[in-house]
Amino acid sequence: MPRILVLLFLLACSAISVASEQPWLIAQFTPQTPIPTPTQAASLKAEVRKEEERYLRQLAKISQLTLERTRKAVPLDSRIADTAVRHIAALEKERGYPLTDEQKKQIGAEVQLHHQNIAAAKEASKRLFQTD
Repeated sequence: MPRILVLLFLLACSAISVASEQPWLIAQFTPQTPIPTPTQAASLKAEVRKEEERYLRQLAKISQLTLERTRKAVPLDSRIADTAVRHIAALEKERGYPLTDEQKKQIGAEVQLHHQNIAAAKEASKRLFQTD
């Protein structure tokens, strides 16, 4: 057991020695993006939640479903698959009949706007709480 402690001590000392002689080594391992504070995370979460509500209301209006049925049908989790295609298929399944081409175009536009609004909220959160 003491042998392990001695080895750990020597390893720690050598790491400190290297770090003091070559500070650039530590700098390359520090995160470039600061970790958000709890306030920043809560603010961003609230903005994202507002945008998701707006988006669901628009989808409900376009698809002529209730908000509850739309919320049940449309998954808001992120996936690699095309969001518009997934949401159109989910809404058509919930409705029981296909959407018109015009409705599909409107949903595609809403999906793009939704992604833009989420990205803008993230960027605004970064700028709002930036500490330079």
